[in-house]
Amino acid sequence: SEPATSKGQIGESGSAKPFVEKQRDESNPPNNRILEMSPTRGPAMASIMFPKRISGEGYRQLCFDPADLSDAEFNVTAFVSKLRTHAPLTIIRDDLMAHLTELKGELIQGIQRDFNAFVSLGNLVNETEDLVATVVNPLEKVQEDIQTLNDALSRHIQQLDETLALRREMASRQSALELLLRAGELVHRCERLVGEVDSTQNPDEQWLLIERLAGDWAHLRNARDRCPKNSKFIVSLRKKIVYVESNMRRRLDEWLRKGLLSNSLGQTTSVLATYFLTELFGDARACFREVVVLPFVNSSIRMALALATAEKMRGSGGANAAEALGVTEKAIHEFMNSRCSDILDICSKDDRLRKFDLLCTVIWPTIESSIVQNMKAVFQPGIPDVFHRAFLSGSRIFGIMKENCKSSEELLRLKNHSSSIDFWKQWNLPVYFQLRFREIVDPFENPLAFLPQEVAEDDPAHDFSPKHFQLLSPNAYSMIQSRALILAIRKCWDSENYLLPLTHRFLRLNLQLISRYASWAREGVAGKWGVKRKLAVGAAHVFGDLLVMKSRLPAEIAALLRTRSQTNTLGSYMLGCIDSSIAESMTEIANLFPVLHDAMASELSDECASALQSIKGILATYRGYNRPTPTQYSRYVPNILRPLRTFLSENCARLSDDVRLEISRRVIEVTTERYAEVAIDSINNAKKAEDALKRLNIIGKSSASTASESDKISTQLYLDVQKFGTEIELFGLATAEISGYPALWKRLTEETSLAHSPSLHRSAVSTSPVAPSEPAEPNGTERPMPEATLPEQLKLLPTMKTHTDGRLGGSGLALVVPKATGLPCPTGMTSAFLWSRAVSDTHPGIYSFMAFVSLVLPGLVGGKRYVLTNVSCNSLGPRAAFSTWRCVRNCGACCYLSTDERDVEGFLGADDLEEYLDMIGADGWCVHFDKDERTCSKYLSRPKFCRVELPSWKEMFGVESQQDMEELAVQSCLQWIGARYGEGSIEENRFLREIGDSFEVDDDAHIQGNP
Repeated sequence: SEPATSKGQIGESGSAKPFVEKQRDESNPPNNRILEMSPTRGPAMASIMFPKRISGEGYRQLCFDPADLSDAEFNVTAFVSKLRTHAPLTIIRDDLMAHLTELKGELIQGIQRDFNAFVSLGNLVNETEDLVATVVNPLEKVQEDIQTLNDALSRHIQQLDETLALRREMASRQSALELLLRAGELVHRCERLVGEVDSTQNPDEQWLLIERLAGDWAHLRNARDRCPKNSKFIVSLRKKIVYVESNMRRRLDEWLRKGLLSNSLGQTTSVLATYFLTELFGDARACFREVVVLPFVNSSIRMALALATAEKMRGSGGANAAEALGVTEKAIHEFMNSRCSDILDICSKDDRLRKFDLLCTVIWPTIESSIVQNMKAVFQPGIPDVFHRAFLSGSRIFGIMKENCKSSEELLRLKNHSSSIDFWKQWNLPVYFQLRFREIVDPFENPLAFLPQEVAEDDPAHDFSPKHFQLLSPNAYSMIQSRALILAIRKCWDSENYLLPLTHRFLRLNLQLISRYASWAREGVAGKWGVKRKLAVGAAHVFGDLLVMKSRLPAEIAALLRTRSQTNTLGSYMLGCIDSSIAESMTEIANLFPVLHDAMASELSDECASALQSIKGILATYRGYNRPTPTQYSRYVPNILRPLRTFLSENCARLSDDVRLEISRRVIEVTTERYAEVAIDSINNAKKAEDALKRLNIIGKSSASTASESDKISTQLYLDVQKFGTEIELFGLATAEISGYPALWKRLTEETSLAHSPSLHRSAVSTSPVAPSEPAEPNGTERPMPEATLPEQLKLLPTMKTHTDGRLGGSGLALVVPKATGLPCPTGMTSAFLWSRAVSDTHPGIYSFMAFVSLVLPGLVGGKRYVLTNVSCNSLGPRAAFSTWRCVRNCGACCYLSTDERDVEGFLGADDLEEYLDMIGADGWCVHFDKDERTCSKYLSRPKFCRVELPSWKEMFGVESQQDMEELAVQSCLQWIGARYGEGSIEENRFLREIGDSFEVDDDAHIQGNP
């Protein structure tokens, strides 16, 4: 920018615009001068002024950058707003006007320059037209000269082509003439040689002349073929040519026959070489077939002859087609070694003679055709064994042909020859496989119709000698079904059944057999093998055999295939494919292990859990009886895991240690969970019943020193679970690792008030369990009731009279209970029974009598007297209150037949068990039970196991007397009523009243006077 002066500069408006130059500091470059506006242009405004040239006035400082006006994103408002920060609008307007003036001037200058250039362009165009007119004339002349030259060259080329065509035609005619002359000359030479051959007696000279004749004949044939077909000269020579050809063929045929008949390899080779020279391959092959092959075929390959030879070799009649083909096989082998192998060797070594290919074109087609036509019986598969041996003989015959192939190309031609294809098509292999399929599959399918059955050690029908079965030996398996599978698989690859072309079919049959065995096992564990024990034992048998099968079967099949002589043709690739297929099929076997494992564990869990039904007997043992606190485990505890223990001991050899341990763990865990459910339910039911009796004031509160019934039940369960834990540890398992056991133990520890007593420590528990539910005395023994054992508070009035029928009559018996006894008085029949049982435990000597009196004396109070009449003497025995059983209406608890809660197999025969299972409905109730009316629809015709009769109960349960049967019936009814309707239910009270009403009470009879 130009230097600013104090005088300022004059703008377009004519006003003076003074500027003050700001002193430059060292940081500002000298070319960028920062100016400050004077106070006349605005207060404290500074701006960078942009130079702009004005025509005639030098440079003018602008307040904006002219380049901003050319920006593509130019915005007027933003542009003006930016400039107003350092210049007023008047200055902006003046600068814009100045810039506009400058642009107009530049526009005018540009238009002027373009107009001048346009004017000068017209002059240039005129000059160019003159130059073009000057150049056109010479170019047209050059074009005419070139066209003239081109026409001349075309004429010369055409003349040359005509000359060359004429020369070619002349050369062709000359060549044809020479060929005709050559053919004529060769014909004359051949005629002369034929004459010389006929006149010569020396064989060597005659053969030399024949060789020369063959050579000339080859040239003559070549010349004839090259000459025109309709040439008159050739037509005139045709008779001579035919004469020479026929004479030469006759001579060669004679010499070849002599060589073949005399087995002269040298002469035969020379004649064949001459045949090669004349290219008469068909004549040579026909002569070889007629002289060598046909005599052998006609004399050896005949069914009648072969059968006769086979019978002679056997020394007896009855030879079959397979033996006849075997005789033919030996004859073919001898024929190939004696007559053909030498000639084939010579032909394979000479490139000229290799073209005859006598094996594929003469020997094999003739032999194959003769076998197919003359020995059709060998191809019939009606008798599989005969067909199998015949096919092997046919395969060996084809193998003889392959042995004589001297190169891979010749072997390939032999395999692809039409005779080979036709030969293999004659064998009806699909029918043979179907016959073998039935022979293999039927013996395998028959055992699968039955349950898993272990082979008896002395069973000769399923014993296989190791010398015959070193691989795939059935003796390695314990079940009949597994041995049938292995035997079927072995039959597929047995040398008496297996055929190489059926490898894919036998392999697929193997896979089907394995799959069928797996399906049988899967269906069996799903329920087809029957119920309880049978399924678990069957699964164990199958599990053990599957372990052996998985480890041995693939390797044994692979080894057996590789030992077969014919499998060498399969190759390593095919054998590898077979191995992979067998290994893949074993995955289905491997998938059976979890299924069998689950089946064994589930079945054993159900069997073990069935023993837990005895837990309900603990409630009946301690409810209503004032028995002492238990110190020993119940007898049923060791029997809980007895099915598992028995199963593992019987199948120790079949199951590995890991499998046995895992099965034990699963069975014990399931059993423990069910144990916990039943035990906790029993405790809860006992507590609920005890609380209900307390609310009804039927029993008093237990003293601090006496355990309640629920405490006794909890203690008994505590001892039982403690013993159950020791049983678990016998299987090599820790109780802490069994899911559910720690929680059950903790719950029983909390519920049992005496759990931490030293007397209940595991080491202090008696090893001789007792069953609290059973009486201490032997069955049938009555407790004595001497008067001396009665407490003084109780006075028995001996005012009874005995009748002749055994009943107590007359005044009867009277019992006085003074208030001083402090015994709680019952208010009803059920409570009276419970009360009598409590008293009887305290005073055993009056068990029967107190129970009897309390049952028949409702409303017993201290000091009141009752008279008992019509009482049976037998009622005074143990548990006399329940000595007479009676079925009650509106109950039906025994009609719940589900096998989940009943183990009936040990008590019913096969027919009764089948009828019992048929009566079970989907909900577990008997199908003849009307749940709305609680009645039986076939009560009068119900089966014997539904009747309470001594003969049937003696057969099922072993009871000896009517009394024992009725006691067992009462206990069973109480158990099933409690299980179905609950302890203390209406049904239970109704049953107790029913059996109590069997005793008659005379409330009107009293004893007068003092007691």
